[in-house]
Amino acid sequence: MKTKFSTEKFLNEFKNSKPVQAIIPLGYVPNLPIITSVNGQLCIHVPLMRYMVTGVVDKTLVFPVRYVFTVTIPEGAVISYEDLAYNGKFVNVDFSKPVGTFRHDAVKNLNKDEYAAVRSKLFAEYDKMIDFLANSAEYAETDKQVFMALLNQVLEPSLKPFYHAIDSNFAKRFIK
Repeated sequence: MKTKFSTEKFLNEFKNSKPVQAIIPLGYVPNLPIITSVNGQLCIHVPLMRYMVTGVVDKTLVFPVRYVFTVTIPEGAVISYEDLAYNGKFVNVDFSKPVGTFRHDAVKNLNKDEYAAVRSKLFAEYDKMIDFLANSAEYAETDKQVFMALLNQVLEPSLKPFYHAIDSNFAKRFIK
């Protein structure tokens, strides 16, 4: 049975889910998910990180991705959780220090509504890819190019190394 998965709706609900509420400190929010496969099951990694508003325009502090949940699609079952502070790949990361600022150059010219619209378009592209992977829906090279362009526009550049470390296959294919 085909089901239409909404990435945006899932992330909004996931941040208030029991697993997140039980183990993640307040202030952490899901960032852009990473589509993956675990033992043949379609999944997404949900990276969680935090921001700190400074009161200065375009100087909101971006902190490293700290926690990652792996969740099945479309069921939404958590199959793993990791605190990256205990992962050897991140031994040199100080999770208490920011790695960048928001708004980065690729979105600096967008107002709040325009930025929200671009994020929504990106989530619609996630949905299209997930529909292709889960249900063999149509998916063309142009869809992949649109997804990549939006992902690279929205993803904070300072977080790209974390995405590469979390899932190099996804990052090599989609993050430039």
